[in-house]
Amino acid sequence: MTSFFQSLVENTPSYIFYTASVILSLALISISHCFYFRLITKLYNLPPGTMGYFPLIGETLTFLKLKEKFTFQRHSKYGRVYKTHIFGSPTVRVCGSDNIRTLMMGDTKILQVFWPPSTQSLVGSHSLAVSSGECHRQHKSLILKTMTPSKLKSHLDHFQTTASEKIESWINSGIIDPVQQCRDMTVRSVIKYFIRNDLSESVIEKLINEITTFEKNLMSIPLNIPGTGFYKSMKARAEICSIIQSVLCQNNKDTKCQAQSKDFLNSLHSMLQENRDGNVEKKIEDSILEIIFAGNLTTTVASFSTLYLLANHPKVLQKLREELNEFGLMSPDGIHYPIVTQDHIPKLNYLQCVFKEILRRLPPVGGVYRKVLKPFQLEGYTIPANWRVVCSIRDQHIGDCTFDNPMTFNPDRWLETADDHSAFDFIPFGAASRRCVGKDFARLSILYTILELARRAQWKMQPSTVKIDFIPAPKPMEEMTATFERYKHE
Repeated sequence: MTSFFQSLVENTPSYIFYTASVILSLALISISHCFYFRLITKLYNLPPGTMGYFPLIGETLTFLKLKEKFTFQRHSKYGRVYKTHIFGSPTVRVCGSDNIRTLMMGDTKILQVFWPPSTQSLVGSHSLAVSSGECHRQHKSLILKTMTPSKLKSHLDHFQTTASEKIESWINSGIIDPVQQCRDMTVRSVIKYFIRNDLSESVIEKLINEITTFEKNLMSIPLNIPGTGFYKSMKARAEICSIIQSVLCQNNKDTKCQAQSKDFLNSLHSMLQENRDGNVEKKIEDSILEIIFAGNLTTTVASFSTLYLLANHPKVLQKLREELNEFGLMSPDGIHYPIVTQDHIPKLNYLQCVFKEILRRLPPVGGVYRKVLKPFQLEGYTIPANWRVVCSIRDQHIGDCTFDNPMTFNPDRWLETADDHSAFDFIPFGAASRRCVGKDFARLSILYTILELARRAQWKMQPSTVKIDFIPAPKPMEEMTATFERYKHE
């Protein structure tokens, strides 16, 4: 009998054993998967929903196919809280301002901020996205001190110059790639504000290339092996950090730059040294990389959304121009443009409404992710430990549970119902202790982009409407061009 099995093994091709082992492994995973969910269903009153038919895969393929329709259909069928199984984890998706408040303000012993391992490695262990508890609180406090409203106001010329120069280049070019150009404008703004304003064009171009590579694989398989996307992003990270350290060395030699304590990089470096924090250089690198990661995403998406939505809503654009004209901010000849001061922005009510509606209709960030450390209750359901919870910003903004006619782009809704919404109804930058530290920078960047577009340019998008892919952030599903010409106010 022994010789029979030995002969069978020796004469059977190896690929058959490999195939059999894979099938056996999948069968064992399927059995354990079914056993786990039968047990967990008996133990807890789980939210409604389905988990898919295949272990590990769950409903991932359906989610990727249907995209935003996936969540709309399930919220319509199951309500504000439902369960699914996507990207290898049992997941509960949540909307509703009271539920989002519960999760955002939740006990850190029950809920933990969750990012994929690749993102954690690339943005660094000292970044706000990865840190928690007292470490997170102290580091966030330091960064906020470098971006106070008064310091941002002292840089208003940065926001206005960045937007106006870029839009003038679009007018001169005539036809542009809107996605690429919005991204280029944002990256340059972030580099000049957060690293140094007077870097040479060659260094800026190198940074743009490295940042592009860095961002491509933030959510990837974390294999640091030559040839993988993660390896390329880690190399790009090292190059960006090298440039940051070179700038810091130059700043120490440059007495003029030392005197400019309002600069972000200098301010953060000085504060960390004054606090006698260890790993000063590492904390600076991680902070800059995180700002690049978060700032580029939100502001690039919002800039493209501005072009796309205003091009398709000319009445909104005209109403915005009428408000600018009331404040004497339109150009009489298309050549000389009045300076927009810090006193103008708060008074431009309709500009603020357009800004809010752009971020509501096409929110740059789809959701906020948490890992469940201990079982907890939500709307009478139990969410088990080790599951994921997604506070869906997109569902909250354009689902049926918060705003009337949510799919309609209507800035006037903010004039009519400005005081009717809770702090957790409109959350484009997150909320509570995890609210984006760069939200004021992003807000000013976007406001000035909207303002300068309205008073300088007239443009059309080709095609005029496209399907938008919302994963991981809104972007057109086909190539687009934008045709620009100068707007002449009459």
